[in-house]
Amino acid sequence: MISTNPSPTDSLREKVVMREEHPIELFTEHTPPGLERIFGYRESRRWVAFFWGKKIDDIMLCYGFDGNTFNPLNQMAWDAFFNHTLIVAMNHKRENGGTQRRFEFGNEHLPSKYWLLLDRWERLLYAAEKEKALYYLKTANDLASGKHSGFEFDPLSMESDKFDYLRKNGALQMIGDMVQWLDKRKEKLIKTGRWPVFG
Repeated sequence: MISTNPSPTDSLREKVVMREEHPIELFTEHTPPGLERIFGYRESRRWVAFFWGKKIDDIMLCYGFDGNTFNPLNQMAWDAFFNHTLIVAMNHKRENGGTQRRFEFGNEHLPSKYWLLLDRWERLLYAAEKEKALYYLKTANDLASGKHSGFEFDPLSMESDKFDYLRKNGALQMIGDMVQWLDKRKEKLIKTGRWPVFG
């Protein structure tokens, strides 16, 4: 299989240019395998954002957006991810002897102030306010597609056996697997003396 990943030099150059001009902040490197599929994103672009926004009758819904395509998200998956103790810890910082929330990603009652951005190549999650997120989705995805025109990138295809459960199992199984992955990551942090961890 032909690799669709950029060279390390290209990737680094792109990151430096994009983040200097339109800064986004690293949220966490603890990104469960197939998170975007578990959330409900079905397209193949490198960058995708997840957020809460209004639809009709002031009902709040969560979405995935890659600059071209909107996908409604699985709210149960969103809640399971953001309520996990590891992710809760990553979304807090130490301040004035206590902890404070770093980003307001929204919920069914509150639209997102920050959008959760996923780099599907590097498997890293970032936070950005809406306008920065929209600019980043457009520019970074255009850069990625220009470098790799003719290729459809899907990280799940790279390890199809490992992520075969994403195709075979239903949403509840996928959410359970995600929570189990986060539990194991947290256990590893505890064993290595890096818990509690704050973003």
